[in-house]
Parts: sequence; C-alpha cells; structure tokens
Amino acid sequence: MYYPEFRNYLDWLHHGHDHYAITRDDDKVLFDKLFAAMRPIKANENGWRSIFICLERGPEPSDDELQKSVEMGDYDSKEECLSAWLEYNEEPSRFFEVSLGENDDGFRAVFVNHSYLFEYDPRGYEDFHSSDIRFARNDELVAILNAIIEAVTESVEKARSGIYNDWIKAVLPKRNRVGRIRRCNIWEVFEGAKENFLEGLTDDEVKKFVEAVDKGLTKRDRVERLPSMTSGLFFKVCAIGYRAVGESEYGLRLRADTDKGLYKDNADGRDDGLTKLPEDDPVAFDEWSHGKKEFNGGHPWEVCRGGNSTHVDFFPIHDEKGWYFGVRGKHRMFEVVRFYLAISAAGFPIAVSDDEAIRDAVLGKDVIGIVPEGVFPRYCDSWFPNERITDFMNLWYEEEHNEAFIAKAIFDDPDPVELEEEIQ
Repeated sequence: MYYPEFRNYLDWLHHGHDHYAITRDDDKVLFDKLFAAMRPIKANENGWRSIFICLERGPEPSDDELQKSVEMGDYDSKEECLSAWLEYNEEPSRFFEVSLGENDDGFRAVFVNHSYLFEYDPRGYEDFHSSDIRFARNDELVAILNAIIEAVTESVEKARSGIYNDWIKAVLPKRNRVGRIRRCNIWEVFEGAKENFLEGLTDDEVKKFVEAVDKGLTKRDRVERLPSMTSGLFFKVCAIGYRAVGESEYGLRLRADTDKGLYKDNADGRDDGLTKLPEDDPVAFDEWSHGKKEFNGGHPWEVCRGGNSTHVDFFPIHDEKGWYFGVRGKHRMFEVVRFYLAISAAGFPIAVSDDEAIRDAVLGKDVIGIVPEGVFPRYCDSWFPNERITDFMNLWYEEEHNEAFIAKAIFDDPDPVELEEEIQ
C-alpha cells in the first residue's frame, strides 16, 4: 500500500478520535500475525515494541480517478485535483512509527504515529458500551492491517540484518523526531511570528513585566496581603484585568456595566455559587471558599475561557498572613502579563504562576519542544525530562524544508532498535 492510501485509512480510523476493537476471528488472525512480526524487537521498560515503517508515495492518480473527483464535486477540474494531491503528498516517501503493547492478561494495543488505533481484549466486549471505541466489523480494516504487517516485516528484516539503525538515523525526517528551538530563532526566521505571539504587548509592557519578575515581585512571598476577601472585591479586581486585556481574539466581552457582569460574560460559567454570594460579606466568602458552603471544586477561577491548558485562571489565595491574588495561564501569556501589570499598578497584591517561564517567553529566550508527528503538542513534558520547556510544536512541511529554521533547531537521533537476544 502506498502512503496516500494509508493516510486516508488512518484519517478514516481516527474520525471522531476513536480506536477499534478487534472482535472478528479473521481480524484476530491478522492481529496475531502483526504481533508475531514484531516479536524479534526487544520491548522497552514499559513492555512496548516500536519500529518505523516507510511507505512510498506511489503513482499519481489516474485520469479516471481525477475525473471521478471532479464529477463528485470535490474539484472544478482534473488539473486542480492533481495539484491538490501533489501538495498533500509532497514527499516521495513517509515514515510512520508503529508501537505494540500487551499485558499478561492478553490485552493488546496498537498505535500508529502515537495515535491509538486498535485493541484486542480476550475477555470480550459483550457488556462494554463506550463512545470511545468502535468495533472492527468493516472489511477495510483488513487492508490497513495487512499493510502494517507487510511494512513492519520489512523494517524488522532490516533490524535483523543489522542495517536498520543506521538507515533510520540517516533518512528519518525531522518531523518524526524530538527537537528543540529557541523562540527567538523562530522570530528570526518567520516574519510576523514575534508580533503574533505577543498579541499586541508593547515593548514597555514587556519591560515592566520582565523587571517585576527579575526583582521577585511576582513571587508569593513578596506580595502584600489583604485582611479579608469578598466576592465583590474579587469581581472588582478581575474586572481590572479584563479591561487591561481588552476585547481579544479569545472573545472577551466588555459590554457589561458591572464588575460581576464582566465576570459572568467572560468566565467559564461553572462558578459553584460564587456569583450568588453577597458581594460585601467576607464571612460568607470565607465559608464558601473553604468548602463550608456550596463550593465543590468547579471552575470559578477560569476567568478567560479556553481548553484545559489554554485558559486563564485568576484566583484569591489565603494563608496565615491574609489574602492575595494569583494569575495563571502559561499558554495565554498576553492576558497574564496584562492582568498582572494592571492589577499590581492598581495596588492589589498579585503573584504569577510560571512567572520565569513567561518572562523568558516574552523575551524569546525560552525553548520550544518539537514533538514527533502525531503527538498532540500539549502536555508533552515527559518527552523532555529535567528540561524547562514552555511550549511544544509539531514540525510541518514549511518548517522542515526551511533551511534557516532547521539550522537553528537541534534534533535528537531516533532511539535505536534492539533485538531479543535469542534471535540475534
């Protein structure tokens, strides 16, 4: 199978972020054959076996195939269809990492390019119901299983003949590797990258924030304390941050005429009763915030909505000295910097989580981790143990074929494949 067709199968299988359970006997035979083909590869400390496969691009679509795409309304002409095919399949060959794992109970799983593809559970699925899994009842699955088996067998043979590790080190594209690049180097290579990242932060704002971090003013042990906290005070200070940020691409709305109204328009909405508290009662706030009344761990502090790692938290903190505020949002640095500068300038105590990482990022001095194709570029710290990586990225065609970018990045060699001792 050529890689354009292989990728189409992967896209189909990944539709809806699902993986597939092997339940038919015929598919189980192929699953056994795939695991047998990988058996010569030594498992890692977690019991997984991995190897790269290489698939060729193959011939261009035939005239009949191009015409069919035009007739289906996908393209206006055969020339347009062919141009799109060549753009999407720009490389003569592509690499895919196949990883297999199994436990002592016979459960087996297959990943391709770090995406969960297939599983087999010998206990069966009779009482199993979940939207996260699909059952393998489509004959098209046979095609991709056979393609993986054939390609894995070829790579394993290279390993057994002793040429795989040198071969993969020499030819594996950068997009399939782990790498690092400083943010300032990206700014140097790609026009507008710095401006897009800073999202309107001025040089003066960056300078003031950097000075505050360097002086330790963003640390919890350096900020003053307030004697008490109320929901009204929280809304008031949060509104200072909102107005400093302004209406942004993330959809902040500043039309409400009260501080609480701004919070209700822009926060997550799961406030666990925060907006129902009397705004001038410190006792009520203290009871609520310490779990004595209604509060059950919702999202009252998600003041700028986003994903799990792309939202802004602004929250009051209480310790033995009193109350102060904190702001957190390593992947929403524009908002965090403006929240801090405006609130501290207004005379309220505020600390910043990940302050040094944000400082380095707005200066362009931080390191961005490049993770392999197929790895979602979030929560990837495990790829860089004992390193402080602020952001993560995948390498796309534009970067991989940009000589200036590649010259400034550093890439790890692929992990070598080892064979089980008894078959070496």
